[in-house]
Amino acid sequence: MRRGLSSHLPCGHEILRLGTLCLLLGGLTWTPASGQGICDNFEFEQMPVDEMAKRDFRSMASRSIRNNDLPSGEAANFDRYYNEYFLPRLTSCEEITDATNIRKELKRDLKGLGQGAVHDRLTQLCLNKCQEIVRGNYHPAARVNAMLIINDLNRTEVNTSSNPPQAAAPLPEALPVMLEVLQTEDVPLAVKITALNGLVRHAESPDLAEADRTRIMQAVVPILMAEAPAKEREQEAHDWYRLRAADVLGALGIAGPNNEALLALAQVADESDLNILLGCHVAQAVGSLNYESVTFANPSDLVADLGQFVLDAYEHEKERAEKGMELMSRPGLKYYFYCGSVGLKGEQADQPGGCLALAKNPPHDTFAAEVSRQVDQLLEIFEDEDNRGQRLEHELFKATTALEKLIQRKPKADTETAQVLPEEASEG
Repeated sequence: MRRGLSSHLPCGHEILRLGTLCLLLGGLTWTPASGQGICDNFEFEQMPVDEMAKRDFRSMASRSIRNNDLPSGEAANFDRYYNEYFLPRLTSCEEITDATNIRKELKRDLKGLGQGAVHDRLTQLCLNKCQEIVRGNYHPAARVNAMLIINDLNRTEVNTSSNPPQAAAPLPEALPVMLEVLQTEDVPLAVKITALNGLVRHAESPDLAEADRTRIMQAVVPILMAEAPAKEREQEAHDWYRLRAADVLGALGIAGPNNEALLALAQVADESDLNILLGCHVAQAVGSLNYESVTFANPSDLVADLGQFVLDAYEHEKERAEKGMELMSRPGLKYYFYCGSVGLKGEQADQPGGCLALAKNPPHDTFAAEVSRQVDQLLEIFEDEDNRGQRLEHELFKATTALEKLIQRKPKADTETAQVLPEEASEG
């Protein structure tokens, strides 16, 4: 039986991003004890915040942003405003709770600039100062906010008025910072997960070089494979970490030069004590990879694992409902079954993906198609609004029983040597 979650409701990526940070930052926000000032006993370093830089240069900086033009001789003062006043506020005990507004102001200004010399100068200032905060002994919330700023930095901003509309192009220089965060031991987990959020955006960019795709994959695979958390880490927080690693692999869309990403996803899908939501994201990542030139010795094993995931999700939800003496959650079950379906056949209705694309030869192709159809039948149960209460449970029982019998007829793996990941792979 796979492990459950703190909530059975489905989560979109944006909700997931916020939920992750709420989970991990719940104990990281700064609230002084009763009777104390807001900065009493604050245990972290703080950058000096130069109020004179604000007084002397704020108007000039705002005017430069508004006009997209930096007056001659004002470059040093522009830099001083952001380096000595605006960005150091992220580390201040008095302003940590206002960090969202600091980030929003920066994002608004950079988007308004779009591109050009002022945009590039401000982007570089943000990258340099936020790297310093991420690496330093500052409050974890400050380091997360600095990482969020780095994640959002672009070479050029979105331009909806151009023809055709221009999407934002992520800043290539931010990528090494994200990878460094993942590979540095003493960085708080919340900062690492925030870096993974940024990597998803870079991985989705059509401008990402193939060498960088491989670098990202090699950094993320060990995170996904690390089943046991570090000693100081809670299991649920660790599951979120692995979940975002799966999202990165799905966004990259490559199996890997030696099928590293595919093998890692298949290995996690086979875990007997897998967190259900992690399983969902692993399945969706499987459905997002390109299998055009991939040869895989045991596609039916992965097909069976994804089918078993659907069964485990059903049993998990059934057990949760019985314990609470309530009905099973239609949205929760539908989301879990959808994840399994994506892993089995991909997301494009007109082009087979996932295991249907991976299982190229008999009998694996037939097995994949049969399991995929059976999972689709489970999803179709929810299309009938009359399927509720006991009727829903009856229909689900029949369909899951049929899926279980089908999985038991799994074909054997091909005779060629099975592919395995190196044992020395370890979490960063």
